[in-house]
Amino acid sequence: MPISSSTRSEASWIHGDYLPRLPGLDWVPLVDFDTFVVLQQGFGWLGLLMMLGLGWRIVGPLLLLDFGYVYLVSQNAYSHHAMMLLVTMVCLAFSPASDHYSLDAVIRRRIWPGYEPPLRSVLPLRLFQCFIVVLYASTTFGKLNAAWYHGWVLEAMDQPRHLRGYWAKETYDLVGPVFISWYTVFAEGLVAIGIWNSRLRLPAIAAGIALHMGIDFMMPVTTFSYQMMTSYLAFLDPVPKRNVLRYDQRSPVQRAVAMAVRGLNWFQRLRVEPAAQFQVELADGRTLEVPRTTEGVFRMPGAGQMPGLATVWNERSLPLEH
Repeated sequence: MPISSSTRSEASWIHGDYLPRLPGLDWVPLVDFDTFVVLQQGFGWLGLLMMLGLGWRIVGPLLLLDFGYVYLVSQNAYSHHAMMLLVTMVCLAFSPASDHYSLDAVIRRRIWPGYEPPLRSVLPLRLFQCFIVVLYASTTFGKLNAAWYHGWVLEAMDQPRHLRGYWAKETYDLVGPVFISWYTVFAEGLVAIGIWNSRLRLPAIAAGIALHMGIDFMMPVTTFSYQMMTSYLAFLDPVPKRNVLRYDQRSPVQRAVAMAVRGLNWFQRLRVEPAAQFQVELADGRTLEVPRTTEGVFRMPGAGQMPGLATVWNERSLPLEH
């Protein structure tokens, strides 16, 4: 009697031949094929709940166990983005990461009006930040060789057409393998070093976003690029409206800038408000109205000059005295 393909697949799965096991983890029990499919589907549903921040304290550990099993049970489950997800979930699963921007926080405030979450340890955030930096630093050091300097790696990948992204051919032909190689090393190194520095942080994030958009254009890496770009949020100030943008109401340019910022300020990162006016007596006896652009530091333009563009700063770095 011939054996059906589904029966053969299930039989080989039960005997461990369907997916090669990881060395040293043969002791992990292997569930049947249907249960494995349910675990993969469960990862999707638990991931959705985790993204919404609903039932975090229960969903986090369950998601770690679910995805950890699917990842560790087979060599075929390995990929860059899967490895990153697993390490990220180790940092987040047991941390109180749903205190603020989550459905848990919304429900908590509805039940207990005026509730404010307690201060938490910064350790989970630091662990995740260090993981991101180590990831970029290791990939940077791994590319410091002639094969990357001369673009040979990209050329080798292009020969068998491993670059199968939607715009792989157009991007490759436009800038060439040498530019792509050098920019990759530059961007990864800048993120690894510059993301810790307040002056270099935004340029580093911009370089990283451009890098991962290029990777997504050229290679079928599924969600890897989106995960890396999202990870930059861990380096931004989590407190809303602590950064202030003040603008001169008399300037059409500054009013347009303020209006554009308000329209794009979806996550309430900035507090946008008109600058207070005060008078300055010039040497020739004239009086000039000047907008206050910072707390305690006044920009005083000369006679006949318009005040500069709107100024953004962080209140924590400002002097208290005016």
